[in-house]
Amino acid sequence: MKRLILLFLISSFMAFGQNDEEIIDNRNNTVPTNSAGLVAYYKFDESTGTSTADATGNRNNGTLVNAPTWQVPSTSPVNAVVWSPGGATTPSLAVTNAGTYTATITNGYGCTSSASISTSFASNAALVTLVSPTDDISTDNILKTASIANGRINATNKVTGTAKVTYNAKSIQLDAGFKADNGTVFNAAVGGCN
Repeated sequence: MKRLILLFLISSFMAFGQNDEEIIDNRNNTVPTNSAGLVAYYKFDESTGTSTADATGNRNNGTLVNAPTWQVPSTSPVNAVVWSPGGATTPSLAVTNAGTYTATITNGYGCTSSASISTSFASNAALVTLVSPTDDISTDNILKTASIANGRINATNKVTGTAKVTYNAKSIQLDAGFKADNGTVFNAAVGGCN
């Protein structure tokens, strides 16, 4: 019943071209609070009380009736995690093989979300050289390592697209030709365990 009330409240205030089916399909997604035509957005995340704030800033706060019971995170349905490959159900995963690992999380309401990371075991090498175009990176979460005791990464490669890249070594040298584009995440971790 609470979900039906929530849907009614959202559908009553959504005036930006979504039909009932689109509202139902997107009920578990967040909406940008500055969406055109959005009059009110209730996140229902107050945890106590009989009111809910309008996240748009339009001050169309809601009043809750019939003695609602809040579900705080400690009593909310537990998230279930499943790792692929392998099917492990732990929040974290220790891996021994290079590859791409995906965690799919399902909350107690059946909403799912997935995230992937690619791993490589470069090493305790004293020198890792990354050159373009062979070592260019455009997607995934990538970690490139050299020995943290005495290793060095020399890079002239390109980090583009949606890549999230970390280089980890005792020293990192970014030579002419290295490029990390706008929209990427590049992290250089030097000098030890980071």
